Amino acid sequence: MADRVLITTDDLEQAVRINAALEQARLDTAMVSSLDDVRAAVRSREQGAGSREPNAIVLTGGLHETTAQRLLSAAHEHAVATLGLVEPTDEDPGEIAEKLGLTAWLVKPADPAEVTATVRRLIERRRLQQRTGILGESSAIQEVLVKIEASPARGKSSWRGRFTTSHRGAARPSSP
Repeated sequence: MADRVLITTDDLEQAVRINAALEQARLDTAMVSSLDDVRAAVRSREQGAGSREPNAIVLTGGLHETTAQRLLSAAHEHAVATLGLVEPTDEDPGEIAEKLGLTAWLVKPADPAEVTATVRRLIERRRLQQRTGILGESSAIQEVLVKIEASPARGKSSWRGRFTTSHRGAARPSSP
């Protein structure tokens, strides 16, 4: 069953391009125009509506509007990853994204291939959070998750032994 991604139509040109790229990547997409459409899709997740539940939401614009803030609140409440497209004129996109509670952000005009890769990464990271129980959106939590993702053992220890720390705090295998 394909992962489901909702795309807001605040910036219709971006939404259409992103929708095409996500569909080409074999993701199930839905373009939504109102908060009610998004709420219904997010709520279906908690009601067990199968393939209708969203794994991620791409907000193509209107990030400063009340509707977007409500949408982000609902997405956060239901553990749905969010990707916001910020305007190139915004002074500090990272600060805006953090303030709004976005899982990730890209500057417009966003390359559909980059959006697709980011959405896939966000979905995989949510799954990793569910498997490990490591929850949260802080930069420290995200850094830990990135390290787990990058680990060749994927969270499994490849060293079977005791570790000690040196006076500098670096872990190293202890002598038997």
